[in-house]
Amino acid sequence: APSYAGFSLQVGGEPCRSSQYVSDTEVLCAVPEGSGLRNVSIFIDDATGPARAATLPDAFSFKDVFFGGTVPGADAVGLLALGPAGNAAGSSTRPSATLERSPLRLSGSVLALVTFQGTAHLGGSFLSASLSGEEARVNHVVTFDGVELGVLGHGVDGVVAVLAVHQ
Repeated sequence: APSYAGFSLQVGGEPCRSSQYVSDTEVLCAVPEGSGLRNVSIFIDDATGPARAATLPDAFSFKDVFFGGTVPGADAVGLLALGPAGNAAGSSTRPSATLERSPLRLSGSVLALVTFQGTAHLGGSFLSASLSGEEARVNHVVTFDGVELGVLGHGVDGVVAVLAVHQ
């Protein structure tokens, strides 16, 4: 698949905090803060021809609800769910009451969750986290911005039951 050096993404007129070109049909973006429905714009200026741009109106819905817990079963795993679900009925002013599971997988329960600057910070009984098949040792704390997994140093020695934002 080709790669575009002059590639950039915007959500709601603001540039992504980080973005990645995956293929001609997939790009990843750590979105700026916001709420409701927003336009998504892509710009490509790679010196291989004329600059190209496209905008999809109301193509991105910010997740306003985060839910952490455990998926019950023999091999209970941690859960981070986001809402409203992208395929659910509703609007930016009256979102549906549905959640969808994030691609983040945790080896134990999520017991604490806070968001700060658009990133979810999770604490719990998990020792490892995986995203897109890549597993990392996180020792009870991890961040997730919707695209990338963040490891916080070496983690902590014990289960995390409370997290807070210090300002």
